[in-house]
Amino acid sequence: MAEPVNQPPTSQPSTSHAAEAVTAGETTHPPRRNDDQYAPTLFYGKSNEDAETYVAYIERYQVYKHLSDDEVLELLPALLRDAASDFYESLTVDQKTSWTAVKDTFLQRFGRSATQRWIDTNML
Repeated sequence: MAEPVNQPPTSQPSTSHAAEAVTAGETTHPPRRNDDQYAPTLFYGKSNEDAETYVAYIERYQVYKHLSDDEVLELLPALLRDAASDFYESLTVDQKTSWTAVKDTFLQRFGRSATQRWIDTNML
């Protein structure tokens, strides 16, 4: 009888929760954590920055990375500088408990007023 030839072990792909979920018929997506190419830029709170556009980009990034609202709340302070960082630090713990609350407060502080938006659209 021939002796088995020693061959290097073949690596078996590891199964992840996402792979098991797809096998089970669920449609979940694993978080994309390693691609920072599209990460939001820093926000300083300057008058030439558009807070509405910035928040919209963060929310698109949240979808792209499959981030929860809690993960966005963890990310946001790292993206804020100068006046925007000072503003965030001035919020109470209660004001920082939900993404919706932080977003609304952020837009109240740094967003353009309804009057300014009207002026912008009528300056054409």
